[in-house]
Amino acid sequence: MKHHNNYKILLLIALLGLLLLSACDGNNEETAPTVSSEDIEVYIPVISATGEVVPAQWSTLSVAITGIVEEILVDEGGEVEAGQVLLRLEGAEVLEAAVAAAEIELESAQQAYDDLFLYADINKAIARDALVAAQEYLDDAEEEREKKDYDRASPETLDEARANLIIAEDFVTKKEIEYDQVDDRRQDDPIRAEKFAQLAAAKRERNRQQANLNWLLGLPDELEVARADVDLEMAEAQVADAEREWEDIKDDGVDDEDLALVEKRLKNAQSQLDAAKAALDDIELKAPFDGTVSSLRVRENEWVIPGQAVILFADFNSLRVETTDLNEIDMAQLKIGQRVSVTFDALPNLVQDGTLTYIAPKASEGSGVNYTAHIELDEIPQELRWGMTAFVDIEVSD
Repeated sequence: MKHHNNYKILLLIALLGLLLLSACDGNNEETAPTVSSEDIEVYIPVISATGEVVPAQWSTLSVAITGIVEEILVDEGGEVEAGQVLLRLEGAEVLEAAVAAAEIELESAQQAYDDLFLYADINKAIARDALVAAQEYLDDAEEEREKKDYDRASPETLDEARANLIIAEDFVTKKEIEYDQVDDRRQDDPIRAEKFAQLAAAKRERNRQQANLNWLLGLPDELEVARADVDLEMAEAQVADAEREWEDIKDDGVDDEDLALVEKRLKNAQSQLDAAKAALDDIELKAPFDGTVSSLRVRENEWVIPGQAVILFADFNSLRVETTDLNEIDMAQLKIGQRVSVTFDALPNLVQDGTLTYIAPKASEGSGVNYTAHIELDEIPQELRWGMTAFVDIEVSD
């Protein structure tokens, strides 16, 4: 017990000594050294997430039509340029023939179109002449129809018909006298037969002139009026058609209906050619952009169908990091343009800087509420590969 009390006394003495030393230090005129702000390490908040290395541009390619793979023109890992053919299907010969036929039809349609304007002046002249002829025909028809409302002939025409009848009757009289002089001859006498034939012809001519005069002296009957009406209607219709044709063609010498027809033919021919070329183009699968063949999933002589993945294609010159577990709380603190530090599981000695360039507007599918963010790297290390795991630290200070 005595040793225990002595220990307490010694402890109290030590404490008092420390207090006295502290008091003495406080009275010392020398000041303690100061610490500058540069010597203080500033803490910057960081949000961490896991990500995956992916190409900024990649595509799973498939063919446009069903067919058999005739030739594969690339190897896995091969670099190609945009538009370069990757594989080709069978059937090029048939499709090339279709293209050739479509080109011939297009040339023919174009020639028909050009011919319309080549003969434009001739077409205008023909249409103009047709209109003039139709108008003349109408004038004649109208004149003839007007005559049906009056006597069949003018006084001058009647006088002419009467004179023709007198002449015909006088000629009959002369022929009768000549025949009477040979009438007593035998019936087979040539002279008698000739005079008889002349007399008969003279009588027929007299009768014709008499009938003509009688007709001219009479009024037109219903049949004549009906015929005149029909002729007039036909003439009017022809003029209407000729006027429409002239109005349609007078400006450019081309009929609108003919032009519309050849334009439709030309358009259809162009569509057929485009379709044939597209079908020919569809048997070839081409690179959509500059990149690398990451994976070939088909072999030659295999059937392939649209939608079937045949080539995995990517641009490995544009690798970036996409986050896989950035939660909604952390996402709310991020802004485009914030700096990022990235490390990789497979490359433990590598630290790569980058920039936050994109934040998805909608949460990703799957469990939990996570958003995808894109990080563009300042430099793309040569060892970096598609699919590597990445760890990102995003600075969130203002």
